[in-house]
Amino acid sequence: MVQGGAIEVMAEIGTPLTAREALALALADAPVRDAVLIGSAAYAPAAARDLDIVITLQQPDQLRGALQDALEDATGRRVDLILRRPHEDVGSLALAILAGEVIAGHGETIQEALVFFEEAGGVENSFKQAEACFLVAQTNLQWAMQQPDPEARLRYTMNAFDELFHAARTAALCYLGRDSAAWGKVDKVLPPPFGEQFTALSDTPHIRYGYEGRVPQESVDAEFERWQGQVRTFVDAMREKVADHQQEPKRGRRRRPPHQEQSTAR
Repeated sequence: MVQGGAIEVMAEIGTPLTAREALALALADAPVRDAVLIGSAAYAPAAARDLDIVITLQQPDQLRGALQDALEDATGRRVDLILRRPHEDVGSLALAILAGEVIAGHGETIQEALVFFEEAGGVENSFKQAEACFLVAQTNLQWAMQQPDPEARLRYTMNAFDELFHAARTAALCYLGRDSAAWGKVDKVLPPPFGEQFTALSDTPHIRYGYEGRVPQESVDAEFERWQGQVRTFVDAMREKVADHQQEPKRGRRRRPPHQEQSTAR
């Protein structure tokens, strides 16, 4: 059942567990190096519909089915698994991993993701991707207006609104992944008012319009312009926050990611 924004499952002793705790428990004895919860379940759990997890292990092909079943049974939710071998390129998931939460192991995947993220252009390139989402959203809306078939028109419209959300999500990840001292921590959430703004963008452009297709057909243009304006404001605010952080003077030594601090402690 859902209570307080968290899925509850019962452990053997009858103690209710959150989805995060259930995932960690299910992975405790699994032959994995580490696991990182990514996506909205990590930084905006109230907006999350499923659980996206990056798991690093030596034999991903052999264990996919068993891990999928165990994690979905433990949480009672749909789980999307991204399985990889150690040091394997994480591609476009790098930023999502940096803003994720370590739920098993020491989070070596985060350090590997940082290397790939910087090689791909870092935060600057990610904000370029967010800007590209605006263009793709506008293009999809134009295509929608040109479709004589109602179903095709709806699909293009849904894609248009979903791309707006992708722009906001990319910007949010840039903000959440900006500080190495915060990597892999549970308390990485968007502060007010950005958390509330992101939830609204997830609830309507992403889920209601982009996923469920419940778009007000009589006012599509006006609705798109309204949400595009809100996403633009959100993205610009995230960009400003990241720029302010980059300009702050560094104090003391640069902190290592949590998994490095644990591994070097004596």
